[in-house]
Amino acid sequence: MSVTPPMAHAIILWQRGQPIPVDLWVQLQIEGHDMVALEKKYRK
Repeated sequence: MSVTPPMAHAIILWQRGQPIPVDLWVQLQIEGHDMVALEKKYRK
């Protein structure tokens, strides 16, 4: 099993219509990503 970078993992989940785990969301927010804007961009 390969390790997926956190942002790529989040994008895959959004594209599948799945929720983002809270720990992943928080990690990416701490890294400075605008999670709401990214979700709007990638959510199918």
